[in-house]
Amino acid sequence: ARLTAGNHIDGVSLNQQPMHFKIYPATGGHIVEYTYYNEKTDRHDQALHLIPSDLDMATELSKIMTLEALKR
Repeated sequence: ARLTAGNHIDGVSLNQQPMHFKIYPATGGHIVEYTYYNEKTDRHDQALHLIPSDLDMATELSKIMTLEALKR
């Protein structure tokens, strides 16, 4: 990766909003709350995801992060 003028690495801006996750224990698994700032609407939005206890937490968090990044 190469840092260029304007805080870009190979065309990807370093000024993108971060991803914020909170994980809550629930009966039968965990609830993942994803909160993000939506620049288009000037609002903080959220999405909820459920990870059943029989699935691997790390794998499912990776899938959630990928899904949410693709939505934005």
